[in-house]
Amino acid sequence: MAVTSDIQVQEIELTESEGVQNALERKYLVDNISSATSDTRRLTTALATAGVPVAGNTAPGNTNLICTGRRVRMAPDSTTKAIVTCTYVPVAQSKSTFLFSGGTSLGQTVTQNDIYGNQLSCSHTWPADDPDPEYASETFTQGANASVLVPSTTLTATGTLDVDYPDAVSRGYVGTTNLTYWAGDEPGYWMCTRCDFENLAAGYGQTKRWAFTFEFQHKIDGWAQKIWYTDPRTGEPAPDLVDGTGIKSFLWYGESDFNILFPNT
Repeated sequence: MAVTSDIQVQEIELTESEGVQNALERKYLVDNISSATSDTRRLTTALATAGVPVAGNTAPGNTNLICTGRRVRMAPDSTTKAIVTCTYVPVAQSKSTFLFSGGTSLGQTVTQNDIYGNQLSCSHTWPADDPDPEYASETFTQGANASVLVPSTTLTATGTLDVDYPDAVSRGYVGTTNLTYWAGDEPGYWMCTRCDFENLAAGYGQTKRWAFTFEFQHKIDGWAQKIWYTDPRTGEPAPDLVDGTGIKSFLWYGESDFNILFPNT
């Protein structure tokens, strides 16, 4: 069985940029590898040896740096020794955790309320000499639709998951809203609108690892849907509609607990 001899004191390199430690390399010497196996098998044996860091391990003394890559080569003039180089990057740059980016822009929407939640309405009094006797001197009030601009925020999360069926994961999130408090808002204000996935490792004997990109959209008045009674004569909402009768909310989108996969967002 191969055993490890840590030579990090001899070969260890830390990179710092603008006061932030952002890269680390540590080298390990693996000895006593069986020379009776193929060269590729010897290298994979070195990687699998106890004591050699694996992806996700943090650097000794620096929990902000996480192992994300390893490379291995046979030691010079040896068939039983291998040198494993482990690469560490900041946790925020590691795809083993989901990294978020996003932005906010103005989008157009149609509303029947003002900023305070009052229903929009307008009225008109027809002149006494209007040719239509049903309208002459009459005052009519009707509701109104208005096209306005509202801020719309999009969040994008990228990371990796070890799953067999990435399509099932994507269907479980896309089209659902946040079931619990998430990303600064109460339930129902965030929706997962898109999920892309890409195969990273699915060969024989390998973990089925996929790179995922999730997109989330924030709606300032929530994703619950509303219907309004419309005056058939005008095609506009009738005035003074009452919640629960003339205005009704209904649920259409499913719900997911985004905190399970994306905690502390």
